[in-house]
Amino acid sequence: MPKTIRAVAISNTAVNITITDGNAATLSDVRPYIKGLIHRLGTLGYEIGNNNYYVVNYRECPAGQLAANLGGTPDCVLCMSRTVLDVAVTTVPNTIPVIGIVSNPGDFHQNNVCGVFGERHQIARRYYDRLLETVQGLQRVHILHKDQYPPSVRSLQAIQTGAHPVPVQPAPVPNPYSDVNIRDTITNIPQSPGTALLILPADSFFGAAKKIIGWARSRNFCDFWPVTDWVRTSNLVGNLSAVGGYGVPQSRCGELLAQQIARIWLTGNIPNPPFINVQTNQGVPDTDIVWVASLAAAHQLNLTLGTQPDLRKV
Repeated sequence: MPKTIRAVAISNTAVNITITDGNAATLSDVRPYIKGLIHRLGTLGYEIGNNNYYVVNYRECPAGQLAANLGGTPDCVLCMSRTVLDVAVTTVPNTIPVIGIVSNPGDFHQNNVCGVFGERHQIARRYYDRLLETVQGLQRVHILHKDQYPPSVRSLQAIQTGAHPVPVQPAPVPNPYSDVNIRDTITNIPQSPGTALLILPADSFFGAAKKIIGWARSRNFCDFWPVTDWVRTSNLVGNLSAVGGYGVPQSRCGELLAQQIARIWLTGNIPNPPFINVQTNQGVPDTDIVWVASLAAAHQLNLTLGTQPDLRKV
């Protein structure tokens, strides 16, 4: 029998599928973490499939259903946000490895927990600065924010520190686990030229990414993300691209999560140290940071993109 990775993410729509291949069609509607995970495990000799080494039991669920979706006895549990990991450490037996993506690894000391330090809020001020460099002529920046969620709270604090060449205005979502509340928060932002929507790192926003892109586009807002997985060349109806993003892609984080899982499979133990860092140094060859903008999305919104040499345009 192949090993089972239980991969769990926050979403307002329930998903429960078993992934047995890495084809693009299979991975089109799952979090980009899984694409990176499968790719990296394959390079390390662990092939996915019912007749191979492992399969991924992939689940998305509302926050109130996390405990139920984390139950059972998989070989390991992959938590695709801090919220999921918080529930996993109190739900999953300590005999099962739990691997998560976090912004503050010092909060976790359980002997069955390891993962990747994503450094989302640590580079949050750069989200704002890079947004202004990505799109010329912005007049105001509204910040989509998940209150009382540490990565989002700390990101907002970092962005609000210092001078602001373009005014910023927080746009907190009253209930970020409700698509209706996210939509209404965006549609209640005044519609005027030069408006940008800067999305902060929050599991519920990532879970509704395609919808948020669509709601922002319907208001003619330039949307900018702390990950770049939704910035693409295609901008067809139903497959809109985000305008831009700056940060470590979820797919890259998935590769690093895969390295942690591979170490567990190889040694039978949680890695030491338990958390590895993404590389967020600017201008160094091994940085995991990506800065990218979509030409198609910019054209649709009649935006002028910047000319910085580090800004990649697709």
